[in-house]
Amino acid sequence: MDGISEALNTTFVSSEKSKVVSIDTELKTLGTKKKKYEDHRLTMEDKEYLTIELKELIESTQEVRRILEENLKKPPHKASDVEAYSMVIGQITTLVRELRILNTDVVTTEIAQRKLDFKTETPNIGTQNNNVFLLDSKTLSNMIKDASNTSQLNDVVVDFDNSVSNK
Repeated sequence: MDGISEALNTTFVSSEKSKVVSIDTELKTLGTKKKKYEDHRLTMEDKEYLTIELKELIESTQEVRRILEENLKKPPHKASDVEAYSMVIGQITTLVRELRILNTDVVTTEIAQRKLDFKTETPNIGTQNNNVFLLDSKTLSNMIKDASNTSQLNDVVVDFDNSVSNK
């Protein structure tokens, strides 16, 4: 029993209780769906969300600009209409600038991410580094002479004594 039934000393049971429960569960499911939608909206990448929002703002501001242009084409117009028109033009310029900055930031972020991914990649086993030297003929000739002079391929090391003693 609920508090009202106890206070009135009645035992009224509604036949609509199942409907109330079903409405309550529907509200709860709507609440969870709304929460999921909000979570999805929050987890949607910021760049996409901001791009969409900025483009919608630009479109709506351009629509206001078109309306103001039509009003300004009619001869008796107020100074406040001209001021509003200039403010709308300034707002469009600001929004386009913000969209450009956002696109630039997105590109620089992607480039930085690629660089970071490239740095964190593990090198393959067995990779070979090829060093390329650009030399003129004199430097190359000197390098070959130094290598042949310090080469140990033609040296013969003798470990025995070749002196013969005749007694």
